[in-house]
Amino acid sequence: MEHGWPDRPVRSSRFERPVRPSRLERPERASGLERSVRPERPSGLERSVRPQGLSGPSGPQGLSGPSGPSGPGDGGDALVAELAWYGLNFSGGSYGFAGPSAAAFDGSHIWVTNVSGPSLTEVNASDGSWVRTLSGGSYGFHAPRGVAFDGSHIWVANSGGDSVTEVNASDGSWVRTLSGGSYSFYAPDGVAFDGSNIWVTNLGNTVTEVSASDGSLVRLFSSGLYRFNDPEGLAFDGRHIWVPDTGNHSLTELPDY
Repeated sequence: MEHGWPDRPVRSSRFERPVRPSRLERPERASGLERSVRPERPSGLERSVRPQGLSGPSGPQGLSGPSGPSGPGDGGDALVAELAWYGLNFSGGSYGFAGPSAAAFDGSHIWVTNVSGPSLTEVNASDGSWVRTLSGGSYGFHAPRGVAFDGSHIWVANSGGDSVTEVNASDGSWVRTLSGGSYSFYAPDGVAFDGSNIWVTNLGNTVTEVSASDGSLVRLFSSGLYRFNDPEGLAFDGRHIWVPDTGNHSLTELPDY
């Protein structure tokens, strides 16, 4: 005790007070990555799928569409593939090919004109086998070139005889030979069928139209307006006749009416 005063307890100074931990010393809270993650709800694909319900009754069947056009006869596709892949060639023997010029298809068989024969050869389209060769007699073939099928008969243009021969496709029998008169056939070359009539090109710069039913003349196209100049082959497009002119390098379109 000093100065006669009893000793008093000495208070702690502010500096002696316990220091609270600073923010830097405080334990940090777990970050978002360290926090516990709740299990995710299953997605639509992961959720349980309820059993499918019963199917309803089937509706009535619709009407059938129209039938498509008839395809080639048996073996048609095989023959095309065979020719394309292996390049088969038919010659010699009974085929009688001699300067073959043109060919037509009747739905089952191939018909080939032989200019030098003079003849017409029929071949089976399914296997290329020979069927028959027509020549001589009443056929009147003379340097035959163009050929066409009208649905039942074969028509052959005889360029050397200024005539057109009609043959029955079912048995190869002769039907008729058209020549002379108003037909004006002159070195006929191309032949086409338009569904009713037969069209024939003549190197005399004309085109002759003939009825396929009886062989009668329908009309003769000879006007200079058509610009025919050595017309040869021809084709039918469903409405018009098209004629290539070799002499003047042009193409003529004719109306079919």
